[in-house]
This record gives sequence, C-alpha cells and structure tokens, in this order.
Amino acid sequence: MNEKDLEYLRDMREESYERVFSKEEIERIGEALRTNVGANDTTEAIDLVVKIINNQQFEIDKHDNIELFHGLVDEVIYHGGLLGADDAVKKARFYEAFIAPKYIDKGRYQEFEKMVEKGFDPLSKYVGSYLIDDVWTLSGAEYLDKKGLIPEGYFTEYDEKIEEPPLFRASLEQIDFYIAHGADATAENNMGQTLPDKMIYSACPVESIKKVCEAGGRISEPEDTVEMLVRRVTKDYAYQLRHYGEKSVKNALDTISFMIEIVGPSKDLNVLISNPELFEKYPEQMQKIFGNEVKVKEQLARIKSKKEQQRKINEQGIDPLAEKEKQIERAIDGAQGPLHMRRGRSTLGEWAKLPEETREKMRAGKTADAKTGEIRDEHKAAAEVQTKTAKEFMKKKRQSRE
Repeated sequence: MNEKDLEYLRDMREESYERVFSKEEIERIGEALRTNVGANDTTEAIDLVVKIINNQQFEIDKHDNIELFHGLVDEVIYHGGLLGADDAVKKARFYEAFIAPKYIDKGRYQEFEKMVEKGFDPLSKYVGSYLIDDVWTLSGAEYLDKKGLIPEGYFTEYDEKIEEPPLFRASLEQIDFYIAHGADATAENNMGQTLPDKMIYSACPVESIKKVCEAGGRISEPEDTVEMLVRRVTKDYAYQLRHYGEKSVKNALDTISFMIEIVGPSKDLNVLISNPELFEKYPEQMQKIFGNEVKVKEQLARIKSKKEQQRKINEQGIDPLAEKEKQIERAIDGAQGPLHMRRGRSTLGEWAKLPEETREKMRAGKTADAKTGEIRDEHKAAAEVQTKTAKEFMKKKRQSRE
C-alpha cells in the first residue's frame, strides 16, 4: 500500500465535486491507482477512482480527455476483477456507456471497436438507453447502422414506460435518417400527447420541432401550448433558469414565435411585458414575437432607465418614498407658477384667495395645527389644494411616459 498516493486519491475525490481536472491530474490519478492495487492492497483506491470518474464523467470533453477517462475505467475493470471489487467493476462498465458514444461522435471508431473487443456490448441497454440514443451525429448513426449495431425494430418501437417514441431522441441532423428507417412523426402516447407536444414541453430546439411538424407531426392544443410557454418564461422564469438554464428559456421563446405562425398573435403575449429581463437578454426573440422593433427598443430603454434609477438609489442611499414626498412638495410650492396658468386650472385662483398664513402652512406641508393637531378651515383648504396639486403632478408624470 502506498499511503502517500492513497491520500492523494482521497484529496482528489473531494476536489472532483468542485472542478474539472486537467490532463496532468487525470494522469496522476491513474499512477496513484496503480501503486495501490497489489495483491495485499485493499480496494479503497479502486473505490476512490470510481467516485472520481463519477463526478467527472460529464466533463470528459472539457479537455478532450476521453482516452484518459477510458484508461481509468479500463484499469478499474482489470484490477477490480483481480481484487474481487465486483461493485466497482459493475460501475465502471456503466461509465463505458458514456465514453463509447463520444468516441463514435468524434469518428474515433477504432477506439470504440477496441472497447467492444474488451467486452463492451454495444447492443445492451446501458443506463436505460441504447448506444444509438446517446450518439448525436448523423455520421455516428450511419456508422452504427452499417455495423449492425442498432437494435432490430428500434426505429418503430414505442417505450410505454417513458412514453416517448424513438424520434424524440434524435438530434436535428438525425431526424431525416430516423424517418427514413421507419420512425413515425405522427406517433401519440396513450394520453393523446403527440411527438411535437412532448418536444415542446421538453424545451427541444424549435428547428427540431418544425422538422417533425413538416413530417406530419401535429401540436394537439396550440392555444394551450402558447399559454404554457408564456407562463414558463414569466411566472415560472426563475425556476426555469435555476433548473434548466438560459437555453431552455431561449428555446421556449423561439417556440412561441413559431406558434404565432400557426395560431396567430395571442393576448397571452402581453404577459411577456411583465418580465423585462426577456427584452434585455433575448432581444432577437422578443422582436420576432412582437414583430415591432420600436416596441422592443422602447421596452429596453425603460429597463435601462429603471436600472439607472436603481443604481443611483444604491450608490446615494436615496429613499424612494422621501424622494416622492420632496417631488410633491416642489409641485405644491410651484402651484402658483406658469404651469397651472397654461393649463387654466382653478388651483391658482384658490391659492390667491387663501390668507398668507395659510399659504405658508401649505408650503410647509401642514394640514393641521402642529402643536394641538386641530384641523381648522384654513387647514382643510390647504389639504384640498395639496390634493389637487398632487393629482396634477402625477397626471403630468404619467403623460410624460406615454
């Protein structure tokens, strides 16, 4: 047992949760494994490497380290078999199902064929799916078809357990290939859900949805679909971002634009205005939806203005309520000015009729005796004029925004 290398593997197991390992680190992990797989060693090193592979399996392409991960998996299978670590070997076989389709998509068929020679079964259903399910390139699908590595009846089967036809699992460039081999674009599950329905609900790219519709697929409830998508990017927007990311939101907006082509503009679209972030992050999609570049630009200008106001508040510590009170006070103080004369309002006349003492109290914002709290006639007059002036001020502000 090499205690130093074992400790290194323990540390790397912890770090594997936090970051993507470099090529050099993966090579070092392999070396540390090999120094701890002797006849007298325990299986701890093998178990640690299995956990590292598990935590890093979805990052294989980050440094193009497919062969390095494959090497670790191979060593776990070999040494695990010698030491009787059956559970680790079983898990390593499971990870081969992630590595094989990546070799195929990259056209590295020799490496894939070596895996088959060592015991990988390309026709088995690993991780709940066939190998073809995880191959995303057209060339990869054609290679598997040529080699006879696509299960018989695959393109026409229907998985009742997960209620999805094979065509649902095809990438955009594979759709025509699947249909040519018998996949049915018009397939529906026992609940009446069509293939396009499922694709829309699953936030598939709109290009794939369009292609399936062109091949005969139909959207069962177009109006309800628009309502669902609008809710997804407004009321459920935060949830979508947190669990599915911005790509899901973009796909939903693209699909809304496509749905408009089918059912026409919908009143539901106005709800999109409630989420101004959509106009900022996805201006191209919003312009397609509303068909009005000016409207989108205006919305973006409003967003920018609000953000600038918020920035000033954050920087200067401005109290919005206090600022509003100051604005009303300024409007009251200016009630005798030219604004009301231009508009021909009666406020100026009422102001002039009030005693000077009352006008002074109004300028101070007093509508009751500050000492006793008593409300006299002059205070009532002051309150009335203040109310009218405040209404004039708010009306003018609304008009300036229109």
